[in-house]
Parts: sequence; structure tokens; C-alpha cells
Amino acid sequence: MNGMRRKGRCHKNQSPVTKKITSFLYFIGILILLNSCAASKHNTYDPSAKIPAEKLKDDFSLLKKILEANHPSLYWYTSKDSVDMYFNEVMQGINDSLTEAQFKNKVAWFISTIKCGHTSVRPSTAYSDYTTIHKQPRFPLLIKTWDDSLIFLGSLNKQDTLFKRGTVITSIENYNNRTLLDSIFRFISTDGHGNNFKSQAVSFNFPLYYSFAFPLKDSFAIRYLDSGIEKQTYVQLNKPFIDTSKQMKAPATTAAPRPSRKQINQMILLSKRSMIFDSVNNLAYMRLATFSGGSLRKFFRQSFKELHKNNLSNLVIDLRENSGGNINMSTLLTRYIKDKTFHTADTAAAAASRGQD
Repeated sequence: MNGMRRKGRCHKNQSPVTKKITSFLYFIGILILLNSCAASKHNTYDPSAKIPAEKLKDDFSLLKKILEANHPSLYWYTSKDSVDMYFNEVMQGINDSLTEAQFKNKVAWFISTIKCGHTSVRPSTAYSDYTTIHKQPRFPLLIKTWDDSLIFLGSLNKQDTLFKRGTVITSIENYNNRTLLDSIFRFISTDGHGNNFKSQAVSFNFPLYYSFAFPLKDSFAIRYLDSGIEKQTYVQLNKPFIDTSKQMKAPATTAAPRPSRKQINQMILLSKRSMIFDSVNNLAYMRLATFSGGSLRKFFRQSFKELHKNNLSNLVIDLRENSGGNINMSTLLTRYIKDKTFHTADTAAAAASRGQD
């Protein structure tokens, strides 16, 4: 959702109401706080425990009341009749007790129908803490998605060596790419009707999002292209192994040198952005994995200064891994590459919540 209006360089000043609305939109990410989860100690949390249907319905009804009272743009993209219909569909589907994860997925689907990218669903703190300590089995492949394409990036199973990075995947478990992505996208919130953010989110953690939409099995049928020929193979479920036995420390002579703080910081920066200059081909390649952090203001200034210094006229900006971030940074980049006045948003408006000036 566009929380601010910006035109060219005149975009820093916001009215108090706009600031309140913007803060609210970032704050409104919904946390599922189930009574049974709140009452449980984190060290005794059981993700397979079922919550009675009546408690789930009470929580879900409360969520809808909160949205109706406070969400500034609840019906922008989805009419009230449709929101009510989706709500009733989920409510009618809660006819038995569910685990927290099962309930979260139902609520996430409902929230996604509102089409607001700043309104999303997260698990309880107890659930997050549990899964951080107790690693769960996962779909093994790391995959980049866009449009109807699935591209192999890597595998959680180190023994998987069949696929090369960049291999085109055409189906998983006999589901074509479009069916796979449509099924996964149902649980992700985004602004309006676009799927760009959904595709980015899935690309950053395909194993997690796959588990929302499809059951995990011991193995998965994968169809892929090899030199233009479609082939099929099977990959095994990733089952994290935790070695609790005491390991003898390796001799100090075989231990890799510990990187310095400066080296660690440099690696972090490079993971967020990098610039390569190719004077032979009159080309520069800029990779941006985020618009937050990474000292981007300084990075842009130095990069474009170097471009002009070397008189390089061709620049490739790679945003395929970019997860978004600070709109001021994306606007700053646009200023470097565009010499005319531009808009980052045509209109930004929201209905004030009750009691708000």
C-alpha cells in the first residue's frame, strides 16, 4: 500500500496525519495470539496440540472486528460483500480442532484476500521459538520464481548434485508451475493484484512456502529441462540432523582463521549490494539485494562517480533478489538514472480510524 506521496525530490515532508497512517500500516501486521499458546511455556510448546474449534472461531471473529474498526483501507481492493464472504468461508471451515499452523494458514488465506501488503499473519512467539530450536523437515530445493518460471538455485541436501544452478524446473509432484505458484500465493499478502512481491517472498524461502500449500513427503517428483529435453527425477525430503554427541575439538593448526570484524562487515555489505566494472565491454553491473541497510547512499554515490570517471555508458541493475525496503533509497537510485521529474506514487489516501483526528 502506498503510504506516502512523492514527486521527484519533494517527498520528505509529511503531514502528522500521513505519519500516523504510515506508522499504523506498518504496525497492523496481524499476530495470531491463541489463548492456548499464550498460556503455554515455550519449553513445553507442542506444535501438534489441537485448539478447540470454538476458541478458534472466537479469535477469528475478534480479528474481523479489529480489522473493521481500525484498518484504513479494508475495502480498497476487495468489496465488503466479498470480504464477508471469504470470512464466512473460513468460519464454516473451522468445524473441528486445529493446530496453530493449520489455523494460521486459514487466517493467512483470508488476510490475503484483502490485498494489503502491510497486513499479514505470523505465528505465535512460542511457535517461532519452538521451530527455531527444533528444526523441521523441509522441501529440499531452493528455487527462484517469476511469472510461470521456476529456476533451481541450490539444495538443502548437500548430497544432491544432479541439478546445476539455473536448471529450469517444469513441475513438482506433477503440478505445473502456474498451479504450484497459485496454490502458494494464496497465503501471501500483497498490495493490489500484482504478484511481484509474492514471487520475491517465495524465492527467498521456497521450502517454507511450499509447506503451506502442499504436504511434505519422503520424496518429491521433479521434472526439469536438461539440454532442452524434459526429464524426471526424485529428491529426498530434507531432515535436519542435530548431533548432540560431544565432538573433540579439531587441532588448532587445522582450524580456519577467524575473519576479522572488518571482513565480516564487508561480507555483509557484499551480500546486500555490489558493483562490477568492465571497461573492456563498456559495461557496469550493479547487484541490489535490498533497499534497506548496506550503506546504500554512499554506495550509490561512489558507484555513479566511478561510472562517470571511467566513462562507462552501459549499466545493468540486477534487482532479481531484491526484497524491497526503504522507498527513499529506491527513489534515490531513480534520481541517479533519470534526469526528468518523476512520481513514485500518484495518490496516497486512507480513511482515518475511529477516534483519530
